[in-house]
Amino acid sequence: MNEETKDSARTPGRAAVMATLMLVAIFAVISAASLAYAGPAFRLWIESWHFGIRDAEMRADALRDNTAWRRLVAEVVRRGIELGTFGSTYDPDKIAVLTIAAVDGMGIPLSLADPQITPASAAQDVMAALRDMLRPAR
Repeated sequence: MNEETKDSARTPGRAAVMATLMLVAIFAVISAASLAYAGPAFRLWIESWHFGIRDAEMRADALRDNTAWRRLVAEVVRRGIELGTFGSTYDPDKIAVLTIAAVDGMGIPLSLADPQITPASAAQDVMAALRDMLRPAR
């Protein structure tokens, strides 16, 4: 995108915000999928939730990581709403929670090697849900 695009004052910024959110979501899903197939590293992620239920230190670590991801996603969504790239139907913080939940949710069947779900289909499904939630009003 450059100054020759239609609405050159806003289009490049909108594209950058959308690309950033897409990269965050795709990175998260593909990372989960890759780690699922790699084995121990992904199991550590899941085990951090399991042990976090009973261990205060592990819970604090898992919550810190989850909070950092949510803040990153929420900030990208806020910027997209400011630029008009994304609709404001949903609160950015709610979208961040739902995005992380979708990515984590896809990680479970991927870690179990569910033949119905591939890394590519997981990324595609998460992105489709995000597009629906973030679609600007027409």
